[in-house]
Amino acid sequence: MSARLRAAELRTDLERITGQAAQTDEYPTHLRVSVPASVDEASWSTLLDVLRSADCWGSNDADGHTRVWASVTTKRGNPGER
Repeated sequence: MSARLRAAELRTDLERITGQAAQTDEYPTHLRVSVPASVDEASWSTLLDVLRSADCWGSNDADGHTRVWASVTTKRGNPGER
């Protein structure tokens, strides 16, 4: 699966779990989404599983609002291919 298709799948999952629209910048395979305070523990667990499917991910809450990001850079099933 291409990196763009993986990112589209990731975007769908992030939006479903958080109920928020995911954002991109000039890189369509790098996604950001705000996580509402109302997200419960089970949803956080699912969210972390989804984030771990990305090539890299992280979070930030420096301004009091939790945001997560994920980036997909490789094809799934073909390690090392870009």
